[in-house]
Amino acid sequence: MPPLFTHRIEPGTLRTLQPGPMDCQKIAPASGSGASIISPGLPKGPKASGIHRLRGRPGISPNELIVTHESWQHGRFRLPVSWPGFEDTGPIVWPTVVFPREPVVIEQAQSEPVVADANTVMVYNAMRTYTRRALTDRGDRCEWYSVTPTLALEIARSLGLPGDDPRSMAPFAHAPCSPRLYRDQRRLSLCMDNACAEPLALTEMVFDLFRRALEPGVGARQRRSAATTEPTRRAHRDLAENAKALLAQRYAQRLTLDMLSDELEVSPFHLARTFRHWTGQTVHKYLTALRVAAALDLIALGVPLGKVATMTGFSSHSHFTQIFGQMLGESPSAWRRNIQGSGLGSEPCDGFEEDLGTAQACTETQDAG
Repeated sequence: MPPLFTHRIEPGTLRTLQPGPMDCQKIAPASGSGASIISPGLPKGPKASGIHRLRGRPGISPNELIVTHESWQHGRFRLPVSWPGFEDTGPIVWPTVVFPREPVVIEQAQSEPVVADANTVMVYNAMRTYTRRALTDRGDRCEWYSVTPTLALEIARSLGLPGDDPRSMAPFAHAPCSPRLYRDQRRLSLCMDNACAEPLALTEMVFDLFRRALEPGVGARQRRSAATTEPTRRAHRDLAENAKALLAQRYAQRLTLDMLSDELEVSPFHLARTFRHWTGQTVHKYLTALRVAAALDLIALGVPLGKVATMTGFSSHSHFTQIFGQMLGESPSAWRRNIQGSGLGSEPCDGFEEDLGTAQACTETQDAG
């Protein structure tokens, strides 16, 4: 596979054919009074009364607004590769954190391109434009949480960030996402579908999630700026991001450090050292976190745990259960009971069912080899 990051990806002309998260598109609710809501521009927010559950219109917009509140909004983005203007669906209006579920390459204006995967939180300042590039044929799938500019600045200041302007709320475009943070945002997203969910509790959870999403970015930015020269820093970035792309595309396969280093044309030691410096994790830990993130969705869909282990690249059911528990503090069975007991079930109509056949085919190919 040719390297993805050998130079900067030039951003395209911003056409705004289909707006991205927190855009200014009118979105009609699936039920209720029939009233619509228009996402606002800066600096004022919508004056919603309590929480309103809305739905996008399938086939018209890839952006589905799930819940809107006077101080925050939550939605899902489901963008097929065939969508007109796939590379450009910005800009984002409110400060937003995005949790990818399908790996894509994202480049925000004035920022370097990055592989956005389940181990990454994308951070968007207010009015930020961006472009994307697909890494799989399943396009871009993610969950997003936006808060008012005023609230975003308050959260930023609580983390020691300047917090002077929502257009520069965070001095970084992405941050590491731990397995527990990824799990918690998946659970919160599923809770949004529950009409009985308590608005006060949801609001507190969104505030906490937004802060937790920003917090790791502060230390990561300091670590990445430690390279002695700009060419060295850029070379480290390119190597780590190319490795992340390979891991995101092949997490279900039986990978070795030698295989990855051969494909990236570096020594295994250099790859391991550089990857850890750039991401803050070993290659193995990063890969394992991707597998656990994929397993969460498969479990929610009702796939037997033994099959989940095989489809996500674990050596056995017992190994999968052990690692899952170590990373998330609960067993796969407990996660399934939690989802089913809450009456949440699997996320409806998100297209993840298509991944079952893809992952299974990948596993069978590896076994045959």
